[in-house]
Amino acid sequence: MSAAAMPRPWAIGRLGGSLWIEGAVGSAASETFPADRRIVCDMKLYGDAELDAETERNATLIVECVNGRES
Repeated sequence: MSAAAMPRPWAIGRLGGSLWIEGAVGSAASETFPADRRIVCDMKLYGDAELDAETERNATLIVECVNGRES
């Protein structure tokens, strides 16, 4: 089964105790999300430097893979 490619580029957002992966501009309704971006994955940070750094590295790998993928 082949899924259609998601619009790119994806990005990582971080604020307080949350880290999230955002889809590309235009991938969500602007009345739903600011800047018309879709939240693809939302992760909680726990304040543990090692665990949070690993979570951020994993999110970065996901974003790099998606953004580097051919359509």
